[in-house]
Amino acid sequence: MRTIDDQMISTEALAGFLDVKVDTFRTWQKRDGLLREGAPGRGKAASFGFAACLKAYVAKQLNDIGANTGASATFANHCDALGQFMAGYPLVVPFRDGKPSLAYDRERDMALSIPLEKFGCELASFFCHHVAATIDPETGKYGGPDAFANAKTDFEAHLIRVRARAK
Repeated sequence: MRTIDDQMISTEALAGFLDVKVDTFRTWQKRDGLLREGAPGRGKAASFGFAACLKAYVAKQLNDIGANTGASATFANHCDALGQFMAGYPLVVPFRDGKPSLAYDRERDMALSIPLEKFGCELASFFCHHVAATIDPETGKYGGPDAFANAKTDFEAHLIRVRARAK
């Protein structure tokens, strides 16, 4: 059974889901270093897993509030968006000198909280649709509705287990 952990999506799919122009997303990658690990090099298409897509969302949210795109990319690349989403918590982004910071000094820094719940659940559903609409390498056939349902059930069960441990 394929899960969303097995699924990768293209740059175009991720940019579309984020409602960002593909060229803009590629600029964030090339100039600002966002998710460079998803871009394997010349002649090979970039692809992104669920955790990387959550990080891209974090960068977009920071860019949308006017943060420097390079600082947004650096923060997003190193944050634990997946861990915070799976635990059911928003992502806390410390700001120092007007930029997202990887370190947090409660006495000195401001902080922004980015809710991940709604986006993460929508993203999981998007990934489940990709599981259903792509060819399963084991069977050579499209996953279809059963693959969607299985991937969604697996994701929801995993989410429940992680959140139960987080409490």
